[in-house]
Amino acid sequence: MGFAQHWGFNELIMVNLFAYRTPHPESLKRATDPEGPNNRRAVRRSCHSATRVIGAWGAHGTFRGQAEKLSTIWSQIPVQCFGTTQSGQPLHPLYQRANAELTLLN
Repeated sequence: MGFAQHWGFNELIMVNLFAYRTPHPESLKRATDPEGPNNRRAVRRSCHSATRVIGAWGAHGTFRGQAEKLSTIWSQIPVQCFGTTQSGQPLHPLYQRANAELTLLN
């Protein structure tokens, strides 16, 4: 929320690559259906209605190829990020400085 306020926005809509939400990646990997039946629709709707799209899912977007599967949603939208992991996934904002600069992800 701090980044959104710093950039002058008064609203933040956050969606996840997976419908199953947990702060523990091990739990996500044990979930029966982490993708969920409507997650793709929610991600698409949010990305296409947003003023700015920031990718920030971190290293676990490679699990089940989820980031790659959903990449068609934002392939025509400029997606920014705080930088990328060694595997090319956008860095999670939790460990970023308050004045961190954004770069283009795609």
